[in-house]
Amino acid sequence: MVAYLFKPRFETPILTGTKHGTIRSERKRHARPGEVMQLETGSRYRRRRFAEPVCRAAWRVVIVLGLKPWVHLYPDGVSMAVLDLDGFARNDGFADFDDFARFFQAMHGREFQGVQLTWLPFEVGP
Repeated sequence: MVAYLFKPRFETPILTGTKHGTIRSERKRHARPGEVMQLETGSRYRRRRFAEPVCRAAWRVVIVLGLKPWVHLYPDGVSMAVLDLDGFARNDGFADFDDFARFFQAMHGREFQGVQLTWLPFEVGP
C-alpha cells in the first residue's frame, strides 16, 4: 500500500465522492491500478487515515498555467489534451479551473509534470 497525505480541505470532497483522484509529483513509487491507497490527513508526523480506496489509474500528467493554460494526460503513453478544464478541476476537488490554478501555482509553480492517480468509488465506514 502507498500512503498519500492530504490537506484537511480535501477530506470532505474525497469522502462525499466529488474528488476522484489526486495529482502528485514523481517519487520513488506511486500506487498501481488495483492496489489499495491509504488516504491520510494531518501532519507529516501525526497522520490520520480516513479512506482506503483502490487505485483505478495512474497516468502521467503535464500542466502548464498561463494565458492559455493546458493539461495533457498520458494514458498508455499517448498524449490526450483535457478539453474541459473546469470538469478536470471539479474532479480534483476544486470549484473550477481558476480555483485549481491558484492552488496549483502556489504549490508547484506554472509548469508541472507528475502523475494523476484516480481511485474507484468506495463506501465510507461508520
